[in-house]
Amino acid sequence: MKESTHDLLLRSFDSSLSAEEFKRLDETLKNSEPLRREKEHLILMREMIGKQESVRFKPFFAERVMNRILKEKMETAEDFFSALHSLFRPIMVASVVLILVMVSFNALKKHVIVSTTLSSNDVSLEEVFDPTVEW
Repeated sequence: MKESTHDLLLRSFDSSLSAEEFKRLDETLKNSEPLRREKEHLILMREMIGKQESVRFKPFFAERVMNRILKEKMETAEDFFSALHSLFRPIMVASVVLILVMVSFNALKKHVIVSTTLSSNDVSLEEVFDPTVEW
């Protein structure tokens, strides 16, 4: 079955064909069993669709759908941040432990003052850029 003949068949349901197109379609239908079956199938399908009741949505259908989509997006974002939090919790605990070990080690060394371990001396900007100051 040629594509153009199939197009003619489909067009014949919804619009009128010219005399030449109608003649060509009619001759092809007489000589082609698959095209006749296709036409019968299309007629049956169109009748079934015509018998269907139109579907009506309940009021505020679009709003309910949009709210559901927004809810799904929020849950996805919450899941992402929850996974991120659970991923970095062990890293955070390990970092705190490492910092405490380093501070304790520095505090226990000889000649180290705890106040200088925990904080730095106040240095002004002039002292930082003054080449005569020795560190």
